[in-house]
Amino acid sequence: MTSKTTNTRTIRGARIAMPIALVGVLALAGCGDDEGASEEYAAFCEAELAMEQATMGEDEAAIGAAAEQLVEASPNDDTREKVQATLDAFEGLEGPPDAAFNETYGEMMTIVKDNCGFAEMDVTAEEYSFSGVDDEYDAGATVVTFENEGEEFHEFLVMRRVDGDETPVIDLLSMEQDEAGAHVTDAGGAFAGPGQTSFTALDLVPGNYIVVCFVPQGATQEAWDEMMAGGAEPDGAPHAMEGMTAEFEVTG
Repeated sequence: MTSKTTNTRTIRGARIAMPIALVGVLALAGCGDDEGASEEYAAFCEAELAMEQATMGEDEAAIGAAAEQLVEASPNDDTREKVQATLDAFEGLEGPPDAAFNETYGEMMTIVKDNCGFAEMDVTAEEYSFSGVDDEYDAGATVVTFENEGEEFHEFLVMRRVDGDETPVIDLLSMEQDEAGAHVTDAGGAFAGPGQTSFTALDLVPGNYIVVCFVPQGATQEAWDEMMAGGAEPDGAPHAMEGMTAEFEVTG
């Protein structure tokens, strides 16, 4: 899963953190409301998950259709306004999500948390580790809140292992993306700058998962600003190679 990622996977990851379009492990992910989404919000919650899945790909038509459906499924003016504001901010991104985008997206995700009955994960990142990732979670829709307490950018990239695969993570990290694709598939992700919090929603199905951060060492705010202005990309080793990985199982 080696990655020449700063302008490819990493920037794309930033956009899917919507997104990415980006992502509780709240001690053992909360199970959410036993009754699930309210009748009023059922279509909206389904559309939000579909939007998250669409942003994992690169099909602009599919993303656009999912965005339109999310707006249409909003059950009231307040929700619709927050969804539209998030989509507008998403369209305006030219790189990693900034604090303004994360705040807007967070307002929309608060609606999801309050009305969809999804489980929650709260994950914290720093150099170079994740905290809050438990060994096991229940299957189902899950909202991830991803807080970056480090001084570099970090991502929470979630991949599901192909059933039966037991390849050590360190071996997966040494593979090219095409080769790694025979072992894992993308499940979602979140991306946050230093001191920022981002969000995503995952539809977890039973299986074994790994989490990695492919952001290169040296990706401070100053380095990212320089890169976005046309300067050199950070060229350090991916954070995952420094041990920024985690694994968990989804059951049920």
